[in-house]
Amino acid sequence: MSRRFKILRACQMFLVLLFCAGVPACARTSQPPLTQERVHQLRTGMTVEQIEAILGAGEEIQPSQVPALSSPGLARKWLRWMDGDNRVYVGFNDGRVVTISSQFEG
Repeated sequence: MSRRFKILRACQMFLVLLFCAGVPACARTSQPPLTQERVHQLRTGMTVEQIEAILGAGEEIQPSQVPALSSPGLARKWLRWMDGDNRVYVGFNDGRVVTISSQFEG
């Protein structure tokens, strides 16, 4: 095997590894920024789909993970959005929003 072939082969392997490492990072969907303006668009009675159209996909959490200010007992299902120190908690019953709370730092 010539030296030139070995160098070419090493470069090919490097590019394959670089591509494979980059694909998962590119595949992640980016969330829109979590802003108070977006949160002010949320209303009780909205569906999960309507909320996620505004905030992006939420993370389903247990009621024990909801701060006391959100009245966790009102909802059967909770979704949370996080962006840095900012948090939004939305509680649902029968697929509709029953409570919304947010914490914004700064």
